[in-house]
Amino acid sequence: MIQRAHTNADGDVRNDSIYILTSQCHYFIWLNEDQSVSLLTKTLDEEAEWWDITASPQEDLVDLQQHWLMLLTCINVAELYLHSIEVRDVQQILQHPTILDLDDEHDGLWDGSKCYSFRQTYVDDEGDRIHARIEIMTPDEAYYFYTLENQSYVARHYQPPNVFGRQELSYLNTIQWEASERYFERFKQFMSQNFKIDLGTN
Repeated sequence: MIQRAHTNADGDVRNDSIYILTSQCHYFIWLNEDQSVSLLTKTLDEEAEWWDITASPQEDLVDLQQHWLMLLTCINVAELYLHSIEVRDVQQILQHPTILDLDDEHDGLWDGSKCYSFRQTYVDDEGDRIHARIEIMTPDEAYYFYTLENQSYVARHYQPPNVFGRQELSYLNTIQWEASERYFERFKQFMSQNFKIDLGTN
């Protein structure tokens, strides 16, 4: 989890920081005012306390180094894919009159091998806000979900065939990210050709 520099509710200034949870430890890394880096860690025990490992020998930091490389890989994948699907494209599609007329629970659009379904934003019976999304069912009955959970990017999830429940796309699984790109690009072409929605193509 990456947190940018900010001022919290108490008025305290917080510098850039990174939190990493591994199968063995918690790590907290932050940037000091003099641009030096500090490292803290603690075990997974509930009563464990943070301790400074900034000056620890390199061989004691192998676990952190391995997960740091994993973090850099995730950041590279996020920069490559996360903003390639435009929020405005998803918003435009969801607001098209044909889509608004569909029954969220029963209606979808078929292109011959894939089914496209749509969910508008609503509040469920427990008072939770359910965000608008586009769902693509693939020929093997897997699902890709494209959700408007925030204003800066389209969140993506995946559901394998014959499995109930969405899961986040792992930033270490570039195959799934590329597949989600291809399915959405074909979906945009389908919408442009059949509903005359002016969407950019990659």
